Amino acid sequence: MTTFVDFNLKLSVIDVLMYGFHPRLPPWSLERALEARGVTGDLWAYSIDNYPDQIVPEARAYFERLDLPGDLLGGIEELNFDGGCRVYFECCPH
Repeated sequence: MTTFVDFNLKLSVIDVLMYGFHPRLPPWSLERALEARGVTGDLWAYSIDNYPDQIVPEARAYFERLDLPGDLLGGIEELNFDGGCRVYFECCPH
């Protein structure tokens, strides 16, 4: 198991591995996770109404416990810390 000291760094790595040009992990969806719990409707409104200044707890919990095998990390050549990255949308749609 790879340990990350910085959660934001881990999110950037996850963005490459799940949502990049050549994903190596199946993408995770906040919308599908919430639907499984019976929460439906506008994802943006849910996020801003309930968690206006933080990551949606379901997303934080999923990404924090996600194990990233070392063999997947070796192929990463570049990280992007852009607020428009898909992983950030999954964490905080608003």
